[in-house]
Amino acid sequence: MYTLSYQPPYDWPWILSFLQGRAVEGVEIVTENRYQRSFALGKHAGLVTLEPDEKKLCLNVTLSDGLLPVAETVLQRVKNLLDLDKDPQQVLDSLGALASARPGLRLPGCMDPFEQAIRAILGQLVSVAMAAKLTGKVAKTYGKKLEDNDGWYLFPAASTLANCDIQQLKSLGMSLKRAEAIVHIAGEVVKGQFPLQLPDDLEQGIKNPDSIAGYRALDRQLFCPAWLAGQRCFPAG
Repeated sequence: MYTLSYQPPYDWPWILSFLQGRAVEGVEIVTENRYQRSFALGKHAGLVTLEPDEKKLCLNVTLSDGLLPVAETVLQRVKNLLDLDKDPQQVLDSLGALASARPGLRLPGCMDPFEQAIRAILGQLVSVAMAAKLTGKVAKTYGKKLEDNDGWYLFPAASTLANCDIQQLKSLGMSLKRAEAIVHIAGEVVKGQFPLQLPDDLEQGIKNPDSIAGYRALDRQLFCPAWLAGQRCFPAG
């Protein structure tokens, strides 16, 4: 088991509730005091289990054997997901009363930038619950089953979604535009044309997905490369 420290306060009930409301069946399970998910990094795959210890001001992280060779990278992804490196005092100094009204609030990130891009597309103009349901269908249809872990699926790789049948993808319950956008983005990721890390020019980086069908202006901001890289940004306007 690994431990990651953080600076208090940290509103664990809120962030776990946030993740629970968006949990993808087959990929994530969230309870009031634990977050667990399947995760793959290259050829390495397994389960990640997160349990906060508020008395010791740390997060206990358990990785299954398949992820141990890439533990350092996985731990950084966990920090990105939970905004663990944030200094609450710095937030308070910057936001004043807005921050003092909700002490310990953090801005959730993600562990897998490509997965987050797909979830952003599937979340267009539908409820949070419907977006999670659609994402679960995609994961179970195109994702690989996690070996030796019944009921768990790995989120589909970009190479898999780039080559899937658009009509079959649409039949899972999404619009044709969304299906086309998913296949197109997956193809761009495979070709190295879709940004999955922080660019030198953040403003230009947010604008880059303009030509991708089905990708709205708000999605570009919610999925901005700065956010994916573990940085935090707010939508404009």
